[in-house]
Amino acid sequence: MRDLIKNHGIPVSIYHDKHTIFRSPKEERLSIEEELLGIEKPLTQFGRAMKELGIIQIYTESPQAKGRIERLFGTLQSRLKEELKIEGIKDIQSSNIYLKEFIERYNKKFSVEPKNPISSFRKEISDDILDEILCRKEMRKVLKGSVISYGGKLYFLKEGKETVLLKEGSLVSIYIHGDGTIKASCEDKIFQIELAVNKERKEQKVEKEMETKRKRKSPSKIIFGKSILFY
Repeated sequence: MRDLIKNHGIPVSIYHDKHTIFRSPKEERLSIEEELLGIEKPLTQFGRAMKELGIIQIYTESPQAKGRIERLFGTLQSRLKEELKIEGIKDIQSSNIYLKEFIERYNKKFSVEPKNPISSFRKEISDDILDEILCRKEMRKVLKGSVISYGGKLYFLKEGKETVLLKEGSLVSIYIHGDGTIKASCEDKIFQIELAVNKERKEQKVEKEMETKRKRKSPSKIIFGKSILFY
C-alpha cells in the first residue's frame, strides 16, 4: 500500500476479499440498535489505516468476483518463481528488489491504455503523515508517574530532552512502525519515548537478592530427634 500511494497517489477505493487482515470478524456483530446509537464497527489495523486515508473498502463475496486479479496471481505464482530461479535469487531482500524491475517490465508488456485517461488517484501525501497512518496503533492508559506500559516495559514520553508530564488515566496512542521504532501520540502531538527505570521494582529485586544472600550465610543445621546441631 505504501508503494502504491508513493508511486500513484491515494486511491478512491480498494476491492478485496473478507480476509481478517482487511475486515474484523466482529464487524458483523453490531445490531441495528447499536449502529443507531453511534457505536462504531471494530476495525483491523488495515481498516483503520484505510479510514484515516479516506479510502473506501469494497468487499467481495467470493474469489470469483475478482477473477481478473485472481488470474494474475495464478500467472505470477507460476511465472515469477521461475524467473527468480533463472536469476539465482534465493532470499527475500533480493526478491523484493527484483520484483520492482519485474513489475515494470510486466506492465510495459501487458498493460493497455484506459478509456478514461484521467486518474482516479488523489494527490500524494508527505512521508511523515504516511508514516503516522501506515503503522500499528494501540491505546494505552497513563499510569502513576507519567509512564505508559508497552511490551512489559514502562516508558516516558519525551519532548526533546524533557519528560512530558501526563495525567494519570489519560489515553495515549502508541505507534509501532515497520522498522521497529515506537512513538507516542497525545493531544495531537507526536513524541519520542524513552525506557523508564521502575524504581519500586528495582528496589524489590535488590531486597530479594539481599535476602537470598542472608539465607546463604545463615548456619546450616541437622536435626537428630529433638537435638539440633549447628556446624
